[in-house]
Amino acid sequence: MSRFFLIWLGMTVSLASVAQGVAPTLCEAEEKALFSCLVGKKLVSICASSDLTATGGYLQYRFGAARAKLELVYPSMKQHPARLFSLYSGGGAKASSEQLSFSNADYHYVVFVERAVFDWNGQGVVVHKAGKRIAYLPCAGRPEPDNLFDLTGVGIPLIDWQDWDIPRKF
Repeated sequence: MSRFFLIWLGMTVSLASVAQGVAPTLCEAEEKALFSCLVGKKLVSICASSDLTATGGYLQYRFGAARAKLELVYPSMKQHPARLFSLYSGGGAKASSEQLSFSNADYHYVVFVERAVFDWNGQGVVVHKAGKRIAYLPCAGRPEPDNLFDLTGVGIPLIDWQDWDIPRKF
């Protein structure tokens, strides 16, 4: 093989890898991004330490325009999620859904993904105060990555499905 062909092949593979891994996230390079999506002109990301297990590691919700301009980080200190979050993960042959929820001061946040028969029915964040929905931040397209289901087995309490007044596209 010619040297020029090998250089061209290496550049093509590198550019293809970069193009596939362009999903924006607020997670650091050494962290695992479990969920990230654009809501308006800002991002929502769920970031975990690469060593998150049932007994160690951390999980954080991040919201903002960029890593340098975060508006909300929960929890503010990197700590294990067991006492800070709750998780619903379920589904069947034709549908699945995850809801990762937490409370911060007087506000309750739910990051959710709902899928049904080869389509996404909804994804985003719903915010409640005093039991009423005060904000719905839908993702602009599918979340990338979409791995909230990876949180089962890391010590986060599992809960039953909750309605949370999430708008649906059924």
